[in-house]
Amino acid sequence: MGRLGLGLLLLLALAGCGLEVAPPVSGDLPVGGAAIADLPPAQESGGQLRPGVKVYRIAPSATQSVQIAAVSATLRLSGRLRLVLLDARGVVQAVSVARNWFAAYPELTPLALRPQITLDPGYRLNFKGEGGQVYYLRVENYALSEDRVTLST
Repeated sequence: MGRLGLGLLLLLALAGCGLEVAPPVSGDLPVGGAAIADLPPAQESGGQLRPGVKVYRIAPSATQSVQIAAVSATLRLSGRLRLVLLDARGVVQAVSVARNWFAAYPELTPLALRPQITLDPGYRLNFKGEGGQVYYLRVENYALSEDRVTLST
């Protein structure tokens, strides 16, 4: 049996015992803190795009609302990111869907007020973190270039 088969057998045995295997982690993202993620580029293979990925551990000390922001410092508005929140068992809890874009168009502005146009270059993900639980944030880069991303909670 090869290494891959032996590794798969070990994972199945651990899963059968109810033990959890944490994903490989790039670092910790403290609640109320920040981290820099240097993401590899996405890879094209067989007509599919595999994102460059980094995983960060989040461990809230108390039950609270946690807001995660990811902003591309390198690719800025052309960045293509996705945030995926996993629980300790690896089950997806939340996914960022799209960037937040807010704009007020002049023809829709009442009383001829000057519009405030704001482009939010970040990706957001909000969740209720349970104190003492561990969560994993998978940061995915779908751009074909490397990206440096600022993560904050």
